[in-house]
Amino acid sequence: MVSGFEALPLRTRREVIRLAKKGELHPDNAVRRDSVLWARRILDDRKTGRRFALGMLSDVVVGMLGAGGGASTGGYIANRRAARRILQAAGERPPAQG
Repeated sequence: MVSGFEALPLRTRREVIRLAKKGELHPDNAVRRDSVLWARRILDDRKTGRRFALGMLSDVVVGMLGAGGGASTGGYIANRRAARRILQAAGERPPAQG
């Protein structure tokens, strides 16, 4: 079952990211809490690097088959960028990129 930030409507998640780009947090306390928790999890998840590597591998295989690809890599990068912006807006120092 999806909960927290992932359970928010797409429109709300986009609003959170748009506000974070401006250095602001969402005005709703619950949304703000869920977005900060999500951002911490995205940036602290030790499995994320393995998921990225597997995503890259699948993109290469799919690309070799001529069926497109790239979505998993782009989604990974976009999520990490959004998470860093959310934490910065919250006044937290995001972990060093590694």
